Amino acid sequence: MARIIRSKIFPVVVALALMLAIAPQGMPAAVNASAPYEHKVTNVNDVSFTVSWITAVEETGYVEYGTTTALGSIAHDERGAGTIDDTHHVVVDGGLMPNQEYYYDIISGGDRDDNGGLHYTVTIGPTLDIPQPDDILGEVLKNDGSTSAEGTIVYITVTHLDVTSQELSTLVESSGWWGVNLGGVRTQDYQAHFSYVGADLVSLFAQGAVDGSDVETPTVEEVRSVEPWVTTILQLVDLFIPPTMETIAEPEGQYYNTAPSFSNFGFDDNMALDDGWYQIDSYGGAWIALFTDVSGTSWDDNGWVLLDDFGGLNEGSHTVYFKASDDTGNVEGESGEWSWQFFKDITPPSNPADVHSTSHTLQVWSNEPPSATSIWDTAGCLMTDSIQSPMFPSSFKVGIMTERRCTP
Repeated sequence: MARIIRSKIFPVVVALALMLAIAPQGMPAAVNASAPYEHKVTNVNDVSFTVSWITAVEETGYVEYGTTTALGSIAHDERGAGTIDDTHHVVVDGGLMPNQEYYYDIISGGDRDDNGGLHYTVTIGPTLDIPQPDDILGEVLKNDGSTSAEGTIVYITVTHLDVTSQELSTLVESSGWWGVNLGGVRTQDYQAHFSYVGADLVSLFAQGAVDGSDVETPTVEEVRSVEPWVTTILQLVDLFIPPTMETIAEPEGQYYNTAPSFSNFGFDDNMALDDGWYQIDSYGGAWIALFTDVSGTSWDDNGWVLLDDFGGLNEGSHTVYFKASDDTGNVEGESGEWSWQFFKDITPPSNPADVHSTSHTLQVWSNEPPSATSIWDTAGCLMTDSIQSPMFPSSFKVGIMTERRCTP
């Protein structure tokens, strides 16, 4: 949840309470945990730029940069060279020249991301007049509403007449507070100061990696307000959580002579569901699409029938496997986590041959009304009326039992 509060003490106080429920947007489930994700370049001016990213685990991180592909210079996390965290915020400001192109690589947990050998590049902007200050202060809290979310990266942009500024960023300090000079924001090409007015929207995105994330979009005028106020509380999203599958109500291990159907069949994701598949008797072969490019967080098809595949299955035991992915790249089910087993049985029982009995009770199975002859070998029996009783629910159509009793 996010609670945003204005204060009379500060020009702007923005409190984003991070609910522990995220994972980096777009991060595949099988990604190298040390690999940089949500890599951004922010705060570009005439003498510096910032490189930020997040990782699935806490790691060290730094940037190598230079005016050629040989690089040669190193910039560490602004919190210090020994910083170990899942958020990384590196300010590159060592001897940079205006309008110069710089190459850089990201070294995260000992792994180098060099953009496939091409290196990343950024051309910084020219020297501009000193802007009028327009400070924004904010507070970021974790989901308990009181613990400061130290190390969270806060990204800031302004939009005026459908044109968006460059992106600024800063880190939340141990106190839970962050601050930037909105007045220093530039155009996206970094060539000029970005012009905005009080009614324009400010996008505030708090990225806490495994701690959570949240977004608020107040107007410039609102963030300048000195009157206390509270906005709607927001629910965070856990980017590391994969999709879930609803429980199939029909029990496993049952016999079917027609294609099984599921009265409760669906998939959900806490952020954005994407694709779903199934396959029969294997989860290592070719998957068959259930749905693709879902818009929203869920997909349901109650009453779904395994129709197209049932006819081609041999009689006997079969297992259906399911898999789903979300827009962040998380996948669940590809290792057989979701499955449902059943038996196919489309052959009715055979009528029995004539049955001889020397006992006082004779049971005869058949798939139709009794057609076999019951031959009684015990003399002096007084046979009672025949009793026919279904042994399974009628929908199974596997037969009935005829029982005859005699009393000497």
